[in-house]
Amino acid sequence: MIILQAMVMDRHLGPDFLIPAASTATFTLAAFVISIPFLEGIVYKRWHISPLQRIGISHVLAILSFACTAIIESIRLASLDGPGGAMSVLWLVPPLLLMGLTEAFTVPSQLLFYFQEFPESLRNSSAGVTALMTGIGCYLSTTVVAAIRRDTNWWQDDTDQSRLDNVYWLMAALMLLDFGFFLLYAVLYKSRGKAII
Repeated sequence: MIILQAMVMDRHLGPDFLIPAASTATFTLAAFVISIPFLEGIVYKRWHISPLQRIGISHVLAILSFACTAIIESIRLASLDGPGGAMSVLWLVPPLLLMGLTEAFTVPSQLLFYFQEFPESLRNSSAGVTALMTGIGCYLSTTVVAAIRRDTNWWQDDTDQSRLDNVYWLMAALMLLDFGFFLLYAVLYKSRGKAII
């Protein structure tokens, strides 16, 4: 969806350079790569944050990222009727950076949690479980998108006629619901060793 947004925004950086719409995802990757050493080298050494707490933080950051993107899309749609022209694609940078930070909290924390909690004979499969969950998430998100396209007019072929802001708000709401389940299970979880949360 971010790429669809970027395609209808002003992607000029100076008079001669046009940012490719698909390259906006590199902001997420850059934030992920930069955040990992910062979190591992400074934050986690200064404050003890358990793997489950880190995953919980990532849930909150993901919700904020989708809410931020929804607000930006609402502003973009409102600006279509104004005289200012298309919004700059750089407005998408903050939520993309936030999503990269989300991934920096999530991915290593999930691997660490699985490695700590799996029986020793299954520890090597922890990376596979993370990949499996990502794959299942992709299929589920495709199902949600198909339902949105089938049952609402929020996502049309013309992005300017769509209401992607509503899609983002729906995703944020689903993530909030997921966060509620996560908190419930995290509180009820009995660690194999010392307390995880």
